[in-house]
Amino acid sequence: MSDDRGTTSIKVIPFSGKAVDWPVWSEKFLARARRKGYKKILLGKEVVPDDASDLNTIIDADEKKKKEELHDLNEDAYEDLILSISGETEVGRVVFQLVRGSKTKALADGDSKGAWTRLTGKFEAHTAPSRLLLKGKINSLRLKYKQDPKIFISVLEDLVLQYNQAGGNWSDEDTLEQLLEHICGNFPSIYEVAIYPLEKRIGASTDPLTVKELREELKLKYQKLNGGRYGGLSDDNEGEIGLFAGGFKGKCHNCGKTGHKSKECRAPGGG
Repeated sequence: MSDDRGTTSIKVIPFSGKAVDWPVWSEKFLARARRKGYKKILLGKEVVPDDASDLNTIIDADEKKKKEELHDLNEDAYEDLILSISGETEVGRVVFQLVRGSKTKALADGDSKGAWTRLTGKFEAHTAPSRLLLKGKINSLRLKYKQDPKIFISVLEDLVLQYNQAGGNWSDEDTLEQLLEHICGNFPSIYEVAIYPLEKRIGASTDPLTVKELREELKLKYQKLNGGRYGGLSDDNEGEIGLFAGGFKGKCHNCGKTGHKSKECRAPGGG
């Protein structure tokens, strides 16, 4: 049973109810569920006896003890779930009601497996529309000016993982090559010098490019551009960085600065 029983405070992992927070929260919750002993209940690998079951009729002492433990663990799991949901926002209250709605006649104090199934059904729908939505997010993801490339790559990797978990059928090899191609094709022009020699190694039979290597190369480039010996990524030296990096060498028709085109301009009227 839970180590929290009988204590004055109950530790929970808070969940905002927002879809963007679900991947991190659910992973943490399942990790804790494994330690506390009710992960298999949430995933339906162990069946909880309902309230109407007369455990006293079970002759085998070990079996009876196991059933009693499952019943208590189910209550622990439901308690942790319901206490984790934030009721301070509208989305949080919606998710709270979703979990609360898992109470049944068979398990009047809450069915933790039913609650978890409701949550995964809401946030991990394995449908064609959800896959198309994720694929659209992947295709539209671009590195923002001054954004750390590591963050960009991590977000992209997470979206690809969600796509595969939603029923996407990319193989590991295809996913890697497509991921690398997408990363290299969606950086601002200031990264062209660093990226150009790396692009040639995507899918190569000898010394192929890896995401880890690309991440490290871009990290060094970002550090140089953002406060290194070439100066920071400020508006004042944006043109000089563009020239150094092998980017667009003409002037912007929108703001008049050197180093970017009007469609890349962040000043009013650009883009």
